Amino acid sequence: MNTTHDPSLVVLDVGHGNANIIHENGVTVVVDTGLKGRLLEYLLHRNISQIELVILSHSDADHISGLAGMLSAGISVNAVVLNADADKNSEAWRDLIFVLDEEHYKNGPKLTVGLADGPLPIPGFKNALLEVAAPTRLLAAFGVGGKDKQDRLITSNSLSAVIRVLYNGTPVALLSGDMDEITLDEIISKKINAKALFLVFPHHGGLPNAANPTAFASKLMDTVQPQTVIFSLGREKHANPNAAILETILKHTNSVRIGCTQLSKQCSEEIPSATRTFAPALFSAGWKGSLCCAGTMEIRLLQPDISEPTKTEHQQFIIEHVPQALCQQRQR
Repeated sequence: MNTTHDPSLVVLDVGHGNANIIHENGVTVVVDTGLKGRLLEYLLHRNISQIELVILSHSDADHISGLAGMLSAGISVNAVVLNADADKNSEAWRDLIFVLDEEHYKNGPKLTVGLADGPLPIPGFKNALLEVAAPTRLLAAFGVGGKDKQDRLITSNSLSAVIRVLYNGTPVALLSGDMDEITLDEIISKKINAKALFLVFPHHGGLPNAANPTAFASKLMDTVQPQTVIFSLGREKHANPNAAILETILKHTNSVRIGCTQLSKQCSEEIPSATRTFAPALFSAGWKGSLCCAGTMEIRLLQPDISEPTKTEHQQFIIEHVPQALCQQRQR
């Protein structure tokens, strides 16, 4: 059984990867499951044993690898939905598909293959609504390996599911997976509403494949118009967020807020000795090694904002201990 939770969206610190959890009316939905067992640790920490739906945005290991561990640990999952990817030949993807296929015909989660733009009904949700902003039906129909109208190759990232979370009609967040320029251009050309108060930035703030990072970030910010941008990243993996992307975001509006789950080496080569006292309450993968910046971020859906003490203490941590943080560069 699940314990009672206020309606919320949790952007989980899993290190390099993505895992997002939506709680509403006693129902839990997961969008991506991160690497290793970090999502499982969060679920056990919060006494959550039943998941209504797991949405896998695409086939990359850092978005899917946590699911097998959840199932083997006895977490009950009613359904899983994903898009096919015949090009992905990774061991993690193949093993997971074999497991899900087998479980579908037993008493395990029911597997649905096929995500495309439109509402995504969630049994038990009362005031929360999930919308698939991408892939569009055009991209989903061609699939990985096909080509779009501009003769560009459709990749796993082009098919990455982009999920918009609404509550009482308010567009709270856009969970962008690893969407690429093809995905974004389709959203724009089809006039799909992707506006949201919070944007979980694609590629963990890294380079968007072959697209120009400045142009991509600018176009995405124009489309989503977020008040807060979140980067789900691992300090020990890649040099994220990309400086050009972050500079573009900060130039887009003077009031945009930035939150990174872990402290980027771009902001501080050394790990500050200060304890992130706000990190343990929700479980953060980077807490034990003092790798957190904001750590796990919980967004309350009733009045959308990052919950306390994270909201206040994260900002204090940056000001006092990370004076060269990229998110503060507009103030210098």
